[in-house]
Formats: sequence, C-alpha cells, structure tokens
Amino acid sequence: MQEQQEIVTKLRDYILGPTRFMNVLSCFELGIIRSLKEAATGALTAEQIAAEVKITENAVQQLLQLLVKDDLVAYDTPSASYRLKDIALVTDDVLAQALAWFKVIKHVLLRQLYYLPDCVRTGKLVGLKELYDFDGNFYEASALYPELLANWSPVMDQITAAVDPWFYANLEVPHNARILDIGGHTGLGAVLAYQHYREKEVQVTCFDFPGKKSAAVENFRTQGVEGHCTFVGGDVLERVPGGFDVVMLKHFLVIFEKEEVYRILKSVHAALNDGGQVFILTPVYEENLKASAVPDFFPALLLGCTIAKGGPQKASTYERWLDDCGFEVTKVLPQDVSSDPLAAICADALICAKKVPQRPRSS
Repeated sequence: MQEQQEIVTKLRDYILGPTRFMNVLSCFELGIIRSLKEAATGALTAEQIAAEVKITENAVQQLLQLLVKDDLVAYDTPSASYRLKDIALVTDDVLAQALAWFKVIKHVLLRQLYYLPDCVRTGKLVGLKELYDFDGNFYEASALYPELLANWSPVMDQITAAVDPWFYANLEVPHNARILDIGGHTGLGAVLAYQHYREKEVQVTCFDFPGKKSAAVENFRTQGVEGHCTFVGGDVLERVPGGFDVVMLKHFLVIFEKEEVYRILKSVHAALNDGGQVFILTPVYEENLKASAVPDFFPALLLGCTIAKGGPQKASTYERWLDDCGFEVTKVLPQDVSSDPLAAICADALICAKKVPQRPRSS
C-alpha cells in the first residue's frame, strides 16, 4: 500500500503541474510580485495589492496561497500582509531568465501540447495547424507569427549566450581551417566562429536552406566579416558541400530521426578533408536519467511543438553512430550545469570526432 501511495503521489505531481505553473506565472503577469517588490515598507495587504493591480482582493488571496505554501512569498497573520520571501533572494537578471522560460512554456508549448498524442500519431504539428492554420514546423511558423518569435527568442538567446563561449573554448581548430556550419540559419553562428578564431585566419561557410541567404549575407556585411564568411544554400539530407577541415553541427542532430542522422553523418564524412573533424553540440540524456532535466522538456518540445520528430540521445549513442559512419570520437565533454538549474533544462554535450579514412575493400 505504501508503494502505491508513493506512485500515486508522483501522478498527483504531474496532474497539478499545469495549475501550479499558471498560478505562479499569473502572479508575475498580473503585477502581484512587482507590487510586493516595489512596496516601500516591504509588505502589503491583499487589499493594497488588489487596488494597485486592479483585481479583486479575493483573487490576490487565492493566487498567493500557493506561493506562501512554497515559501516564495511570506504571510504575516497579525498584520494580514504579504512580503517576498525566497523570490527576494533571486537577482533580477536570474529572475528575468526564469520568466523567459515561463513565457516560452506558456506561449510555445502549453497550447500546442494539447495535441501531443495527435502529433505523435500523424507525424505532424497538429497544434500549429489548429491554432495558426499553418502547415510546417515551428521554426518556419516563428518567422511569420511575431508572438511565437517574441517568446521563443529570449530563451534561445539565453542558451546561446551560456553555451557558445564554452563550446568554442573547448575546440581545437587548425590554422587556416575551412569551417562549415551546418544548419547555420542566418549566419550568426558563422560570425561567432570567425570572431573566435580570427587569429587563426579561418574561413567559415554557413550552410542552410537557400531562403536564408539574403539575411546571412546581410549579417556578414553588418558584422564586417563578408571577406571571411560565406553562405551556401542546400538541403543537408540531399548533399553537403565538400572541402572542409571542420564541420560544426550545433543543436542540429536533435531534430532528426536515427536514419536521417546516419545520412547526415555520412555526408559530413564525405565533405571533410582527410583528418577533418566534426564538432557536435547537442542536448543529451545523461546515462543516469534521474539526474537530468532533459527528459522533462525535449520529447514534448520536439514531438509536439517544433518538428514532430527527433529527440536527444545519450552521448554513448552518438558515439556509436559516429563510429558506424566512419568517425573516431576524440572527446565527449558534458556541459557542467550543476550551478545553473535553468541551463540544466537544455544540458548539452560537446562531441568531437575525427574522420577515419575508409578502408579499401578487399578483392
């Protein structure tokens, strides 16, 4: 009986997840937290908060019950007043980062995830179709619907700012290397790569769908790197341009199925010069899943909200796939997110591998 109670308690936590989420976020969006933060005395009654944010006193009391329970806010019975408690210990910068995550969950995930089973059955983003009458993936839709991009971009920028310096600092790029950034979007990754390895006189090529060319070329021009960064259009599942010393796959393989990953890695092998290297940055499942937040986020995100396929793998799985496709893995470096609970949502690993020449077939 005790074991059953523990299991049902876990189920209860899943059941209450969305209500807890919206309760806390609403306290921010309605201005309740801001009012407490700006209170001259540090404490306000429900009546005072209600008058300031223009909702009912009862609504304030009801919404703050959960935050008091979880020690985010404190309630003083004699004065019937509220003050910030644990929230007051979080810096404004970190709180803004957390709120960016709240917003991406609300605007990008929650509405679409109502249709998650349908997405899995059909292999299509049913939510995008139902909500926006859009056929395609989230990345295409975000270019057309500002509210999607406005809530998605801050989190993506946050991830990039956290992981890119770590990524580049752990790479060994040869002098005069020709670098190919696959799935480089509008070229900002190519710009960052050149800027980081400028002293090594590298040349960087951004490879993505042809429609991204004009934006990428403009980014190269405005950043003053047009003589060092170029754009090549194409579909990675059809061909990869050749003659490169380094290929970068940043947050890219995760959106493909195993068979597609094999096709991409084999094309990368063919595109690399002898001794060339592939550098993969990707979210991974830890060998001990219980220590990871990645399973809490990525399956629902990818299958129900962004691409309707793909998903992270364990680093050991990527190692095996690389070996199958003619590479020797030289480095596997998990991102250290032990001091950053938000970064743990998208914990990455850097996987470096060297092209192994294909052995001649025996006659």
